[in-house]
Amino acid sequence: MEKIKMTTPIVEMDGDEMTRILWGWIKETLIEPFVDLKTEYYDLGLLHRNETKDQVTVDAANATRRLGVAVKCATITPNRQRMEEYPELTE
Repeated sequence: MEKIKMTTPIVEMDGDEMTRILWGWIKETLIEPFVDLKTEYYDLGLLHRNETKDQVTVDAANATRRLGVAVKCATITPNRQRMEEYPELTE
């Protein structure tokens, strides 16, 4: 069976923790065998958002506006409790 061709990429916004793993499985198992998947990838994991001072979030939003479609995984809201789980963010 020939894969469905994509002419325009979609914005792929990776999330945190288990959502990253689940999205990877969904892509690999349910999408990529049937679709010639083209994505523009953005890592919206908490650590990367912190490293980029949230610029990656702005870049992903602008890419979504430009391309018109995106898939976003759940991300962590950096409240006090969650920040304590990531001590490297407060160093």
